Amino acid sequence: MSSCNTSSNLSGNINVNNITRSGSRLLMTIPIDGVSGGFGPGSLGATAMDGVTAGDVIRYNTSTNLYVKSQGNNSENSEVVGVIETADSVNNVIDVVLCGQIIYPADRFTNATHIDPVQGALGASGGNDIYFLSEVTAGYIQNLAPNEPTTIAKPVLQVASDGIFNANVVNYIGYQIGGNAVAEETFTEPVGAKKMVFNFNEDELNNSLGKDWHRTDKKTFLPISPLDLYASDYEGRTYNESCQIIKSAGSRIKCVVSSYMDYSSMVGKKVVQKDSLGNITGEWTIVVADNVNNTLWLHGNLKQNVDASNFIRIDNTSYTISSSVITACMLPRYARTHMNSSFTSFTGKVFSIPEIPIMYAPPDGAAGMAVTLVEEMTLSKLIVREELLLENASVTVSDIAGLLNDMKNSLNVLERKVLNASTSFSQINNK
Repeated sequence: MSSCNTSSNLSGNINVNNITRSGSRLLMTIPIDGVSGGFGPGSLGATAMDGVTAGDVIRYNTSTNLYVKSQGNNSENSEVVGVIETADSVNNVIDVVLCGQIIYPADRFTNATHIDPVQGALGASGGNDIYFLSEVTAGYIQNLAPNEPTTIAKPVLQVASDGIFNANVVNYIGYQIGGNAVAEETFTEPVGAKKMVFNFNEDELNNSLGKDWHRTDKKTFLPISPLDLYASDYEGRTYNESCQIIKSAGSRIKCVVSSYMDYSSMVGKKVVQKDSLGNITGEWTIVVADNVNNTLWLHGNLKQNVDASNFIRIDNTSYTISSSVITACMLPRYARTHMNSSFTSFTGKVFSIPEIPIMYAPPDGAAGMAVTLVEEMTLSKLIVREELLLENASVTVSDIAGLLNDMKNSLNVLERKVLNASTSFSQINNK
């Protein structure tokens, strides 16, 4: 209690807010013109397939001064600012949760079955509680951490139900799979290599081929774009590099038609383009019709795309094209598809097993040799069997062992002339 009648103690205003429904989080609002691609699929007013929508994890790209989707495929792309909670096309803004509680779209919790078919479906030892930045699909999260060397394991979201909120944005620091020194085994078959495998069980065979080997006894299309009709079946992997090497036996094309109509009855029909003289310059077959997006999915021979500057004709009716892009290439089909090998059982009964041709076509970034080292490393012993190359900004020195041996021989000649001895570089021994 103050000893003075006129107290100098200050009494500030007390503000009490009810935050029961607002959650505990840090939120920011970004104008959509500050985001690469604008609104994406799933957003009201979507204008670009590579744009953003609710549930996307984003980062800030300093080279373009725009927000883009994050991806755990390397350290640069795995930076995270926050997670989009809403994409508001009325006010042209996105609301981004930097940390704390979020209303996360339930359909965006992705199972990482491409990493582990069992654990990806069930979740890791803790269940589906922590979600990591996806290494295969930009903007997405998944319930297992990436496991390929040089990818980034970055926890982004923790599932935690609280009223209308279902998760917390945690944005923990990520780490590179394999650490700072990463090496990849390189002794694989060249792209286009063929093998024959026994088909003991159809389902087991298909599951065992993985992402690198593909059947050529039937039509097999490999996506070269994430926009492909069946891109989700490949968990975001694309095969541009392999398709540049392998002769394509066909293409899948996404063809957007300008005018709206019901295209369902056109599946299976031919699409042609003609020149000014009426000669057919291209021919394709409609395999899927997407009436919602005015899109025709076409299959055609080789790598010929639809000319978007020209009409297409279906049943002698012309249609204007808005855009057309090749999204997948077809592997060549092996002509001898019915091959069997005979075996003998324990009782001597003869039975046959079909042989299936498969081709090696790895996804982009998977083929070849790669070694990543830290900028500074301390080793107890380093042995280089062939050649060690050293360089700086102005000098490159190759074959260090040969160079040191030449220096040894030159110094030994001088020593013999001056000292009648040869002592320099005694640790260098000729084989």
